[in-house]
Amino acid sequence: MAPEAGENVSSSADSFFSHPTIKECYKAYIKAVVARKNSMTGVHYFDEPAIFAWELMNEPRSVSESSAPLLQSWITEMAVHIKSVDQRHLVTIGVEGFYGLQTQEKSAVNPGEWASSLGTDFLKNSAIHDIDFASVHAYPDG
Repeated sequence: MAPEAGENVSSSADSFFSHPTIKECYKAYIKAVVARKNSMTGVHYFDEPAIFAWELMNEPRSVSESSAPLLQSWITEMAVHIKSVDQRHLVTIGVEGFYGLQTQEKSAVNPGEWASSLGTDFLKNSAIHDIDFASVHAYPDG
């Protein structure tokens, strides 16, 4: 591919979590947001007391349980990166709270069998060193 044509970064459905170029773009995005100056207070977000925490992504999922290690590695890498540009605020993932195939004994509380095949595992993901707290997404019936 010619350099002026760009780079093919979508070689797989999990490229967002594995392709080096995409990960570097995401890190640049994190740095831009975290270093942004609050237009109301003039305080950089990394020092802003009104910010409680950073969430890596809303409902990150991989395409299958077999690509779960890619997602786990991405969560680890991005949590470390956020901590490198902002030591003041907490970091969480943004996962829904599904249990993966590794924790079959708990998968009965998932909303369906499909949930354990998304490459996320609430316990394993939340145990990453630089993840400060866990949260779940509750969608009650009714």
